[in-house]
Amino acid sequence: MTEKKLRWWLLAIPAVLVAAILMAVIALQLWSGIQVTVENSGTKPLKSVTLHVTGASYNLGDIAPAASATARVKPTGESH
Repeated sequence: MTEKKLRWWLLAIPAVLVAAILMAVIALQLWSGIQVTVENSGTKPLKSVTLHVTGASYNLGDIAPAASATARVKPTGESH
C-alpha cells in the first residue's frame, strides 16, 4: 500500500467512527422517552391540552373531536 493510500485510511477510519457515534447519540435523543397519545373521544374540542410529567410539560394545543395528538415525553422520575 502506498504512503498516500495509508494516510487516507488513517484519516478516513476515525472520521467514519466519529460520524457513526454522533449519529447514534442523535438517534437516541430523538427516539428516547415514552410516546403518549391523547385522543378526544368527546363531541367538543379539547382546548389548550398540556401533558405534565415529572420535569417537563408538553403543549399539545387544541384537539378536535375524534382527533388525537401525540408527544414523546421524557420524564425525569415517576409521574402520575
